[in-house]
Amino acid sequence: MIEARELRKRFGRVDALDGVSFLASDARITGLLGPNGAGKSTTLRILYATLAADSGSACVDGDTVSVANTRQPSAGPGAGRPITQSSCRAGARR
Repeated sequence: MIEARELRKRFGRVDALDGVSFLASDARITGLLGPNGAGKSTTLRILYATLAADSGSACVDGDTVSVANTRQPSAGPGAGRPITQSSCRAGARR
């Protein structure tokens, strides 16, 4: 499961994300749609932990997504994946 809660990201004066929230359940196809500049790539970069959100939270399979708690890209299988437990939505599975 992927969960984003009130994600916000600014680049200078530009609000790239302004309170993005969604839940993508396991075993479901989920699309992220929007025009150019809507924040789709920024959202995915936050979920993959290559970019830090200014505020809000994101969880993947029950783990908090954070640039500070990921492995280095050269770490092999699972690189870039969150490695700490979080207070994500109850019932999220690993």
